[in-house]
Amino acid sequence: MSFKKIFQNRIVLWLICAIFSGIMCFVLPALYNNALSETAEVVRMASGVKRGEKITADKLITATVGAYNLPDDAIKDKESVIGSYAAADLYAGDYIFPGKLTQSPVSGNEYLSSLGGSKLAVSITIPYFAAGLSGKLAAGDIATVIAGNAGEDKQTLIPPELRYVEILAVTDENGHDLDNSYLASTQDGQPGSMAATVTFLATAMQARLLADAELNANIHLALAYRGIKETAGAFLAEQDRILAMVEEGEIMPTAIAPLRGGLGTVPYAQMGAGHGTGQDGGGFLDESE
Repeated sequence: MSFKKIFQNRIVLWLICAIFSGIMCFVLPALYNNALSETAEVVRMASGVKRGEKITADKLITATVGAYNLPDDAIKDKESVIGSYAAADLYAGDYIFPGKLTQSPVSGNEYLSSLGGSKLAVSITIPYFAAGLSGKLAAGDIATVIAGNAGEDKQTLIPPELRYVEILAVTDENGHDLDNSYLASTQDGQPGSMAATVTFLATAMQARLLADAELNANIHLALAYRGIKETAGAFLAEQDRILAMVEEGEIMPTAIAPLRGGLGTVPYAQMGAGHGTGQDGGGFLDESE
C-alpha cells in the first residue's frame, strides 16, 4: 500500500490526529509543569547598596526561586559575593550577576585611576556658556582649545600644542561629573546642573599651557571630533606628532603670558611640507583654510 493511499484512509488520519492531540493535551503540559516545578537557590539582595559600596553578609539572602527562565549566570553561592563591591546600584530583591560586581573598590573617577605618570589630568574653568560649546561637550570628546585676548597684542590663537586634546570629564561646581556637560538630565522639571570645569588628559607641556591660558587669556573650547574610538586615536596621534615637533625645536612653543617678545608660536599651516596627515592634508585642521 502506497503512502498516498495510507493518508487517504480516514481511520489512519484519525489515529494520527488522536496521537498528536494526546501529545498536545497531556505530554507537553506535563513537561511544562515539570519545568515550572523545578527550583534553584540563588543569592538576592536583602537591602540596597550604592555603587562602589562593599557587600557584606547582612546585605544578602539566599532564596529559593523557580528555575524556569532563570538566567544561567545568576549567582548561587553567597560566599562568592561577600566582600565584593557593587559595580552599579543594587536594590532589595535584585538577583546578583557577575557583571554587577567588582573585586576592587569603585570610585566615581575611574579615569583618574588609569593615569600612569606619562600624562596628567588637568582642569580648566569654563568662563561662560558659549565657551563650553553651549553645553555639548562630554567625556571622550576631542577638543581644540582657543585662547583669546592673549599676550601683549591681545591675539586670538589656537596653540598647536592644544589642537587635539582629550576630555576626561565635564564637572559641575560641586565636583560632580556630568554625563552631557551643561545639559544634564532634568529632575522634577528642574534644570540639571551646569558645567563649571572641563578636565583634560594632557602632557606636562599641555598642562602648563592650559594653566597659562586660564590665567592670562580667555579660553574657548571647540569640538574637533566625537565618535569612533579608533578615529579619536588618530587625532590624538596627530597631536603627539605636533608635540614631538615642539620638543625637537621644529615649532616654537606657544607662550600665552605677556613675556618678552610677546607671543611665541608658529601657525600650524606654516609647519612645512610633509607635516600634515597625508599628501592631501585631509582630516585635520589647517589654519590656512
